[in-house]
Parts: sequence; structure tokens; C-alpha cells
Amino acid sequence: MPKLIDIPEETDIVDIRKKMNKLLSTARNSAKPDKCILCGKPQTSFCNSHSVPQLSLKNIADNGKVLHASLLMGIDVIDIEKGVNNSGTFHFICNDCDGKFFQDYENEQNLKSPPTDKMLAEIAVKNLLLQLSKRGQEKKLYRELQEEFHAYTNLENLEGIKELDVRDYTEELQFHKDIADKNISGGYQILYWSVLPYKVPIATQSAIALSKDLEGNEINNIFDLSESVRMQFMHLAILPLKEESVVLAFYHKRDKLYRKLRHQINSLSEQKVL
Repeated sequence: MPKLIDIPEETDIVDIRKKMNKLLSTARNSAKPDKCILCGKPQTSFCNSHSVPQLSLKNIADNGKVLHASLLMGIDVIDIEKGVNNSGTFHFICNDCDGKFFQDYENEQNLKSPPTDKMLAEIAVKNLLLQLSKRGQEKKLYRELQEEFHAYTNLENLEGIKELDVRDYTEELQFHKDIADKNISGGYQILYWSVLPYKVPIATQSAIALSKDLEGNEINNIFDLSESVRMQFMHLAILPLKEESVVLAFYHKRDKLYRKLRHQINSLSEQKVL
């Protein structure tokens, strides 16, 4: 497999791994909020929430472990394999919210039926919680790297960019949370949904600000860092079940930049869409 990053042969990988794990652990711990992002109640500990439902991770695990996307980097300085309990996790909400808020979509039988708006809202909220968690960790990690290695000459600019992301993710999260809480219907546009008659070997769930559509037309200008610009997101979920797989892509109708992409997808065969 080709490597995205080449590291000199003489590099002490074990030493780098230890340093990276320490930095990442410090960043994760210091990035935790002081209250649950969903209910607002003060917390001293947070739920070990999964960005992808455990029911899907368990279906593709080998001896209880799954490979991570970092495998594509071709280096061994960060973990490429973890147990299901520690894969794709974040610590941003309380146990009570984690157990109740997502129960509509984290249900295998519900996933096999056309998704309701409440299910789509729950997926969107989960995706945005993950993004907020990542940005919080990145900001703390930048500080750790600066103190340890003086890695940046423009740290303030980097932090400013992350703050814009946090602003957008926070607003998006509240928007979709309101839909779930009030059970509002009619707002989402499904780009694709299917229950495939086989189990795919990957699981993922994410909010994506697409830059181009299928014809190369611009959707989001991801390089425009103006404060007045709000990125518009598509939500993707690939969830393997015991003998089937759910593939889902959707956006909210207020994000009109995806209209042309929807028409493009509707004109394609299912095989090409997949």
C-alpha cells in the first residue's frame, strides 16, 4: 500500500509514538467541556460516545478490533487498530443524553426502513458533535505542539480558522437538535438511501462540506475563510449490519447548494451512485 507520509528509516518510531500519544491524550483531556453540549448540565465525566454506532463496528470487527483510516498514512506513529469500545469515540455529552437522544437511528430495525426526519436529525447531531470534539482537540494540540516544538509561526491564524469552524458547527448542531427535539418533519432531502443485500467491510458517519459536485461545479468554496461564509454540509452514513448494509446521504433543504448534486444523482444508475 502506498504511503501518504514517508519517515526516514533511522527514525525511532516507538519514541515518536509515545510522544504523540502523550500529546493527544493531553489535548483530549483539556478539550473536554465543563457541561454536556446537548442538555447543558454540568459534568465531571463524559460518556464514551461513538461517532459510528457500535452495532455497525461490531459487525466488521476482527477479534474485537477495527482498522482506522490512519492506516492509509502508512506509518506507525499513531494507532491504526483499536478495540470497538475505543474506536471513533468522543467525550462531549453525558451518559443520559448518549443513551436517549440517538435511540431512534441507533436501532437496526429502524435503519432498515426509510429514515424519518428525526432519525436524520439525530445523525446530523452526532456528526456535528464529533466535529466539535475534533476542533476542540486540535486547538489544544496546536498549543501543546507549540510549547513542545515551537511548531508554528502563525498559531493565531490557525486558531482563528478553527474558531470559525466551531461557530459553524455549533450553529448547525443547534439547528438539527431543534428538529429532533420538536420532531419537525419535511426539512431533509435524501440524496441516496438503500439497504444493500450484503455487508460492506467499512463503517463511517460524517458531516462533509463538499467542494465539488459530480460535474466539477463548485458547491462550497472551502478556501474562503471569510466570517460571513457558512459552509453547507452533506451527511454520509455507511453502516454495515449483520448481513446487510445501510448507505445514506442527505442534506437539509435550507442548504440549497446541493440541489444540482441531487439532480445529478437522480439521473445516474444505482451502481454509479454507489
